[in-house]
Amino acid sequence: MSRSRHRGISVAKDKWAAIIGCADPLEKFEHSLVVGIVMLGLVLRLTLIFGFSTYRISDEQNHWPFGFETGRVAAALVEGRGFSSPFQEPTGPTAWLTPGYPALLAVIFKGFGTYSQTSAMVALALNSLLAALTCWVCCRLGKIIFGTNVGLGSAAFLAFYPPSIWHAINTIWDTTLFALAVLFLVLYLYRMALNPTDVASAGAGALMGALLLINPAILPFYFLVLVWLWLQHEGVVRKKLRSLCIILVLMATVVSPWMLRNYYALGRLVLKSNIALELKRGNNLQAWQTWRTRDWESVHPSISAIEFKRYAQMGEMPYLDRCMEEAREFITSHPKKFLQLVMRRHLYFWFGEINEANEWTGNVRVGGSISWIKRLCYWIPLPFFVIGTWAACRQRLRVGLLVLLLAGFPIPYYITHVTNRYRYPMEPVMLLLATHGLLVILRKFIGRMKKRAPG
Repeated sequence: MSRSRHRGISVAKDKWAAIIGCADPLEKFEHSLVVGIVMLGLVLRLTLIFGFSTYRISDEQNHWPFGFETGRVAAALVEGRGFSSPFQEPTGPTAWLTPGYPALLAVIFKGFGTYSQTSAMVALALNSLLAALTCWVCCRLGKIIFGTNVGLGSAAFLAFYPPSIWHAINTIWDTTLFALAVLFLVLYLYRMALNPTDVASAGAGALMGALLLINPAILPFYFLVLVWLWLQHEGVVRKKLRSLCIILVLMATVVSPWMLRNYYALGRLVLKSNIALELKRGNNLQAWQTWRTRDWESVHPSISAIEFKRYAQMGEMPYLDRCMEEAREFITSHPKKFLQLVMRRHLYFWFGEINEANEWTGNVRVGGSISWIKRLCYWIPLPFFVIGTWAACRQRLRVGLLVLLLAGFPIPYYITHVTNRYRYPMEPVMLLLATHGLLVILRKFIGRMKKRAPG
């Protein structure tokens, strides 16, 4: 091989090493690149909405598949019946859902028609915008922790990530909104830890309260957040206590109107009422015997006519009290089975519903099976995520809050039940760590190539 060719190969390797190294050569193009990624992600999702015609609403069960409970509550709000009736028939006030997304969907229904195709287009377009903005937040968070290269890389992966596209163009639920809100909260907390002023603490508390009104499943993570903030803050104990108290007061201020409404409407000071049913749904003899999720959903009032009749006759809170009794009876009578169910849900959360085909396609009209695509989407990032997390810990990078999120957020689902939708709010963080893992692998590969190259 000629000397000039050796020189060319060496220059090429040095360029690749710079791109995946620590010098952040893309930093001067960061703004343009992240705007391009966001716009590309948005255009891709909008194109697929119309390409797959996911805006076409089924007339089945009076449009029930469009938004399910959240669609029914949004329709009740538009019709002047208040926050009520989460199932197919009017049943009175409810706290089955928190108000964040149903209220947003009600605004769309009010402006564009209840269960109209125009409303479906607007809701899915909003999902697409939120998913695209998640790419921007992912980039900013990645830059703070790992550098510009990882931030831009993770944003680009997320823009083309099939689960992100799937939920944006197909899922009328809080999934996409909640994923963006969670990632933004993590970004805010990292920034706040650098300058924990009273104003920053108030902002964190207000943001944490707002997330609870979208999806209270994040509550276990909040306990870990308070510990993390305590350890991050420098200074006297009084200053730390002041900051945490401000957070708790603002968080309580945000959620208290909703909880007081539930107290006067339902007699309970709760954020979300249906936790008892979710506990029963995942912990019963039928769930144990079938080892499949779809076979035991007959305990849900939206599917079982018998359960809906019980719900309608008893009222929401007495019905849920009964569900709690049944769930407790199973858990106390079968503690070993309960622990095995919890372990199974760990497996389902991180690897998908392995024991069933999971052919649910929603409004996406496809000719063949897509279950294998869902499996691949669950599995491919995992080895890079593990490598990235391990490498970041060894490098003493500030990934503690990310790890706490991944550890704390799934806890309610381990105890109750799991579907493939529940992991998605964690996946931008997983992609961030997986991108770091991929670059770690590439750096080692390029380093070995350079060592083997002739001098």
